[in-house]
Amino acid sequence: MPLTPTDTTDNPEFLDRINAIVTATAQRYHPPELRVFRIDNWFDAKWFGFAGKTLGALGVWGRTRPIIPPFVRNRLTARSWFTYRQESATYEYAGDGPEIHHQGSSGDNLQRAAKIIAPGAALYWYSGNSQTNGRGSLMGYIPINPPTYWGFYLGFELRETWQVATLLNLNRTELLPLENCCDRLHSP
Repeated sequence: MPLTPTDTTDNPEFLDRINAIVTATAQRYHPPELRVFRIDNWFDAKWFGFAGKTLGALGVWGRTRPIIPPFVRNRLTARSWFTYRQESATYEYAGDGPEIHHQGSSGDNLQRAAKIIAPGAALYWYSGNSQTNGRGSLMGYIPINPPTYWGFYLGFELRETWQVATLLNLNRTELLPLENCCDRLHSP
């Protein structure tokens, strides 16, 4: 089973690209743990850095201080947790891991910084239903010098092959080595 849990509605080539990027960032930055979340459907770039709403209507973004995105709980369809093992210098699957997503109002989410909720963990969200939609997304918050996080968003479209259509906080020159790097991580 790959790093990203699969569903019959997921396109295998899209998941291969996601797995390559997650693996490469993990091997480049060596966070103590990885948490990977499958969202039921495509999500757009507005989710990058989105922290929640205040006063019931005004959106708040926290790109300089990544906040756990306030995805509605039923949109989270799978999660995987990997921990780094020093003795083998590898990441090992550790199950679903603790729940980190907030269940209350969007406004209550505004103070749920990644560095507090999941200190040191690299966090990734990817979209499900890519086979049907012909598009997909990946968002990541990676600790590069804790408590500093680097975040990015990638939007993909299926043309003849999966192409990156939207990049936020990452350019194509930086993306290429991530997609072509490393052996993949696997869960049981």
